[in-house]
Amino acid sequence: MSLTFHWFLPTNGDSRHVVGGGHGTPATAFGQNRPPTVAYLSQIARAAEDLGFVGALTPTGAWCEDAWLTTAMVSQHTERLKFLVAFRPGFVSPTLAAQMASTFQRQTGGRLLLNVVTGGESHEQKAYGDFLDKDARYRRTGEFLEVVRELWEARRSA
Repeated sequence: MSLTFHWFLPTNGDSRHVVGGGHGTPATAFGQNRPPTVAYLSQIARAAEDLGFVGALTPTGAWCEDAWLTTAMVSQHTERLKFLVAFRPGFVSPTLAAQMASTFQRQTGGRLLLNVVTGGESHEQKAYGDFLDKDARYRRTGEFLEVVRELWEARRSA
């Protein structure tokens, strides 16, 4: 059995303490000991790459920097590390997501991995204007992925 290991890019900042902000933990100032600059996140990404990690998760949420933009910048400072970009269907159109993913793949030599986040905590979803319940969010994700797959298939066969 082979295992694949991924690291984590702390796009809310970093410190020696537990950094809050996601999954029910309160956002704290702890993460601000090391702000999530491109230089710092690139240092982490290069270290992960040098240590043999395959990819790095870049989270999504109001408490952190944008995953797409951050990884696009950081990817330019690495050679092999893949980026597991977390994003939420419904916050971006499927056609735009398909275009962004295709562009990322071409510009990085195929180093994009996607982490589809159907929904976060209800208070954060509502802050983004998303008032759907969990079942409705899963239906939306299914429809979203269906459109994205069709767009990618059409592009490959063209």
